[in-house]
Amino acid sequence: MSQIDISLASDMLDLGHEFCVWRTIDAYGCVPNADIYFSERLNTAAWEAATDITKEKALKQSTRILDHLNYVGEKTSSDQPHAFPRDNSTEVPKPIEIACYEIAYQLVAGFDPDKAADNLRVQSERFADVGRNYFRSMPDHITHGIPSVEAWRLLLPYLRNSQTIKLERVS
Repeated sequence: MSQIDISLASDMLDLGHEFCVWRTIDAYGCVPNADIYFSERLNTAAWEAATDITKEKALKQSTRILDHLNYVGEKTSSDQPHAFPRDNSTEVPKPIEIACYEIAYQLVAGFDPDKAADNLRVQSERFADVGRNYFRSMPDHITHGIPSVEAWRLLLPYLRNSQTIKLERVS
């Protein structure tokens, strides 16, 4: 797995958190900050054409997708609704917010994670009357339900090693 320089992503972009009250739409980001983020990117026509209601839905769904991953550390509070913030932090890390935007964009653009997984899973070949089907391995980000490679790269430093397990004693 390759690591990316997260500081580069956060230094290049001032998301202007003063535009949003965190969790006003129950997501890791908000429409005004996502609009700022996408205003500095190429090929964002799907986001620009979407209504604010569609964008909010995409951000909420993206947050639900992110909350299903297995992250390092523990929730700051056991009663918080989302996976972040973690440990003793009070903030959602900027790479998590950006990953939320990247996933939301893919959803607005029509990406269906279930359909993508099905399409990648089975490969068919046919020549005249002879044919065969076989299964291919899926990329890690699709396996984990993340429709964006960029979002996956941002998330990797926050994920637990999938080869380890955590045991807890319940009294």
